Parts: sequence; structure tokens; C-alpha cells
Amino acid sequence: MKRFQSGMTVSAVILALACLATAADNPTPNKHKFIKFNAPGAGKGSSQGTIPISINTAGNITGLTRDENFVRHGFLRDENGKIKVFDDADAGTGNGQGTRGYSINPKGWITGFYTDSNGADHGFVRNPDDGSITNFDAPDAGTGAGQGTFVWGNDNINPSRAITGFYIDSNNADHGFVRDPHGSITEFDAPGGAGGTSGWGINPVGEITGRDCSSTECYGFLRSPTGHFIKFGVPGALNGTYPECINSKGWVTGTWTDASGADHGFVRDPQGKITKFDPRGSGTGDGQGTIAWSINDANVISGQYIDSTGLYHGFVRAADGKITPYEVPGAGTGDGQGTIPYGINDKGNITGYYIDTSGVLHGFLAEGFSDLEYSGMLPDVSGTLDDEGQINGPDATTAVPMETIRARRLTLPE
Repeated sequence: MKRFQSGMTVSAVILALACLATAADNPTPNKHKFIKFNAPGAGKGSSQGTIPISINTAGNITGLTRDENFVRHGFLRDENGKIKVFDDADAGTGNGQGTRGYSINPKGWITGFYTDSNGADHGFVRNPDDGSITNFDAPDAGTGAGQGTFVWGNDNINPSRAITGFYIDSNNADHGFVRDPHGSITEFDAPGGAGGTSGWGINPVGEITGRDCSSTECYGFLRSPTGHFIKFGVPGALNGTYPECINSKGWVTGTWTDASGADHGFVRDPQGKITKFDPRGSGTGDGQGTIAWSINDANVISGQYIDSTGLYHGFVRAADGKITPYEVPGAGTGDGQGTIPYGINDKGNITGYYIDTSGVLHGFLAEGFSDLEYSGMLPDVSGTLDDEGQINGPDATTAVPMETIRARRLTLPE
């Protein structure tokens, strides 16, 4: 075979040129990594399985499982992949009852809620040092089935253990609350708002974001650590504005719903400017579109979108607005299946679950979707201590019973 002066054969030259072409098309290797996991005892039937919700800076993940009897159990997955399942001692053991972990702070404290044997709900916080669980209820929470105290979001506990959420009273009306690190609970309604208030996210300085819903629509709000409110709505949102998460700098992300019932993402900066966004391929019909769940301190957003066929896809939105969609390998491709991400930490790692072709839910950890660096230093959190905001605030409206709220209530799974 003819050789070049360098000693390479023609075949070798062709191979080298092919490699150069491949390198030019892919200048950097794919850094994306998916780690799949299932919590012990998670059910293996349709709508059963493992549902991760929140991830902290160390990579610890909390969430819940649905077992073969559809009883809920909380879990903690540590940074090494070890999973601990936990149950509140007072949680019921029937279908739809049990314990749900929703939010974990940088020090590993977990909060969520449990449903007792009578169908009433109660908040809890779990100590990372010994696994002990402290239960709590808003003072005016109802005690009937479907009533009680709810900590229902991936951003509900901050570094100093201040917790926000909502409670449903004996008249089935929604109200917000904040629990300080010492266990004192302040109840609130958004003044001059629609009447059905709920807290969904709290940042290190104690600012709370949430929504206030009437029978026709929902507005977003910001509540300062001293109880002052700012009300806001996304321009063009007909059925509602639904904030989900607030970072340490005061940036808020969430979802708004248009006249067709389609959902869209938004991000609000600390000065009040709102930017709308949708990944390419988001559906435009009722119940389709974009849902933004979480924002980290680099303003990177994690969420999902539903296409026109009903398939779920994950996405991550960079601070500059670039959106990267992704699918977890093994996720189903039919209606109601796919990839459903939730929490993102300050390293850019994302957790959530995917639904396979049999409808079973499996947890995942996605790494390598951003080049973020994390200093390991926690923000100053002194402002969260001993919140003395006025209960219900000035000029509060009459709360709207939950069953009369017809606007879309975007929530995490339970």
C-alpha cells in the first residue's frame, strides 16, 4: 500500500480526517450525566414509585414515594446515593395518607406535610442530626379531612429553618403562614388581594413568594420579613400568575396561564421586571405548555414543558435566557409520560422523576447542565429570625373557600 512521507497509510489519513471532522462537530464532550434511583419500598405499579422534589447545595435530595398501596413515605438521598426512607409517627397508613418530604435546606433540614388517619394534614420538620421529626400546625388550621397545614413546595425552608406554606381552615379557606426557626407561627392573607393566600417559597433573608387566588384567577405576591406585601401579575395572564420559587437575590420564577389554558414560564427580577419564556416545542392547548419550578442563586431555572401530544420534557434555562431541553433515558414517550424535573441547586444539579412506558415513577439526578461554581458560603440569614409581621396585614380581604377556587392550582405531586 502506498505510504505518505510521514509514514501514514492512506487508510490512516482518512481515519484521522474523520476524527478531526467529528471533533469539529463536537468541540466538547457531552458532560450531561443522569443518575437514576428508586427509594426502597416504592411501588412498581402505574402512578407508583419515587418522586424527588428538592436538592440542596451538598447534593442531598428529599421527596416522597407511593408504595404498592399508594401510601406516601418521605425519603432522603444523601450525596453518596444512600437512601433513607422516613415516616412521621402520626401519619396515616391508608391510600393517599402518609408522609411527604418536599424541601431541604443547605444544612439538611427537611420539611413537608403528612396526612393522618382521619385525612387531616399537618406540617413537620426533620432534624438531619438524629432524624427526629417535629410536627406543627398553624393555629387556625382546620382538623377535618382535606384541611390542615401544608408545606408543599421545593423552596419552603431557608438556611435558618424559617418555613412557609399555607393552611386550610375549618371553612375550607386558604391562608398563608410563616414559621420562624424557634417554632412561632405567623398567619397571613395578602391585603387587598383575591382572598385565597398560600406561601410557596422563602429565601435566606425571609422574603416569601406565593399566590392569592379568587374564584377566577390568581395573582403573585412578595411578602417582606416584616409583613409588607407587593402584588404582581404577568401581563397577558388571564387565568393566573403562579410563583413557585425565590432565590437569595429576590428573583422569582413560576408559571402563568393564558386564555387558552396553556401554561408559560416567567422570571421576575428584584425591580419588578417580568420576562416570559417557553422552550421550543411547548404545547399551546389547555393543560399544555411550560411550568417553571425552581431558580438557583445564579438565576438558572429548572422546569418542564408539555408538548401537543401530552409528553413531558425537562428543560434548564440559563441566566442569559438560553433554554436546553432534555430527556432522561428510559422515560416513556406517550401521553402523560416523560421527564419531570423539579429542584435545582447552586451547582446546577437537578432532581425530579421520569415516567416510564408502564406509568411507573423513577427518580433521577441530572448533572453537567451548567458550568456553575459554588463557593460553599451561606448567605447572611439574620433577617429571617423572629418575623413579627402583622397577622393578616392591613385591609385583608375575606378568604375564599378552597372548593370555590376554579383557577388552575399548579402544585407539586403528592
